[in-house]
Amino acid sequence: MDPGAKPDDEELWAREIAGIEPLPDKPRVTPPPAPLRHARQSAADEAQVMPDALFGDIDPADFDSGDETEFRAGGVNRRQLRRLRRGEFAIQGSVDLHGQTRIEAAQSVRALLARAEVEGWRCIKIIHGKGLRSPQGRPVLKSRVELALQRSDCVLAYASAPPWAGGSGAILALLRAPRPGGPGVA
Repeated sequence: MDPGAKPDDEELWAREIAGIEPLPDKPRVTPPPAPLRHARQSAADEAQVMPDALFGDIDPADFDSGDETEFRAGGVNRRQLRRLRRGEFAIQGSVDLHGQTRIEAAQSVRALLARAEVEGWRCIKIIHGKGLRSPQGRPVLKSRVELALQRSDCVLAYASAPPWAGGSGAILALLRAPRPGGPGVA
């Protein structure tokens, strides 16, 4: 090596580790696997499932008619519709259309939508019934309510209510947020 030249990194490293000896090999100890967690109540619940299914009380609400409905305006994502179907939005107003004529029901729905806009509500429930006592055995008002909601500018989405809120006999509607300076803003 030239006396005026600088040593390169490899030479410097070789000088630094020249007197170092490796540590002796020791057998490695591996910790035992963590015990599996077992929930005591979960096992009891699983054991009770079959007897409950075979001999438990039957709630008619558990067996909905399968006439669920949903609508989503353009720009509304599926997650919001899913949350609406699950009943995750607070229901801020509702109307029960049982016993009303088509004309009365249309007026009631329009009045609810107008009040929702004034109050700034985001979620409403419209109970139209399942039509079990109608002459045809089908809901008369359900399709009228759906059409009214689809035509309304303030409705972002609607879906059949979850069983605890009326099932296919009611609709939950998700409404637009109030416009700044418009109705519903204090």
